[in-house]
Amino acid sequence: MIEFEQKLEKTKIGTGSGRPGEQANAGGAAGTNPVDIEKTAEGQNQNFARLVLFGETISEFVNQRPIPGLMFSWGPLGSGAIVYTDRELGRLMLLDQQSTSRGSPA
Repeated sequence: MIEFEQKLEKTKIGTGSGRPGEQANAGGAAGTNPVDIEKTAEGQNQNFARLVLFGETISEFVNQRPIPGLMFSWGPLGSGAIVYTDRELGRLMLLDQQSTSRGSPA
């Protein structure tokens, strides 16, 4: 059965160098505007929605309404297979009825 998981996750935005025009420094060197060091590591809370099958994320939506079937498709009738896109690897993945996941050649 496909599980639905939804939660807020804090994600780091950018390089951690602060906001545009700001410089992170603890002492406030001459001619600069000191910025709290912690501020440069700020992130954003983003809404993640995931569809998970046999522990494999077959769809992931960030700050979007989840659309089942957008990032995966069922195999032929009776095959018990599903094909989905792996967001990290950027490849098509095949998940068969024995929960074996295989990726397409790179």
